[in-house]
Amino acid sequence: MASVYIVEPQSLFEPELERLVSLAGARVAGSAAQLDLDEIIAAAPDAVLLDLDFTAYDVLDVLDVLQAEAPAIRPVVLTSERGRGRLDRCRAYGAAAVVSKDATDLEMVHDLRVVLDGGSVWDQRVEAA
Repeated sequence: MASVYIVEPQSLFEPELERLVSLAGARVAGSAAQLDLDEIIAAAPDAVLLDLDFTAYDVLDVLDVLQAEAPAIRPVVLTSERGRGRLDRCRAYGAAAVVSKDATDLEMVHDLRVVLDGGSVWDQRVEAA
């Protein structure tokens, strides 16, 4: 069974993300409110769901480290940020997907399945300026 590690700084949303991972047919390999790259790499999930909005972390720096140290882990960036070029930058730094927080439950489950099956998802809502 595929596995997903969840990084969600807002504890209110963590159970919902765990539910969506389960609906996508995967198990939760671990979850944390604070980013700990060593812990994620040690857990060796198939994918990591990263919500780094409102944290001190730059998502591109995190993607760069994951690409260099654990290229088999497929990062899924969950974001409310918008801006031209954001998808291309995340893709260039190794993201497997960038998903808007405006995604419905069904969209999120679909997107996770696509990533776990080796595909990529580029939510065009993120590009809207």
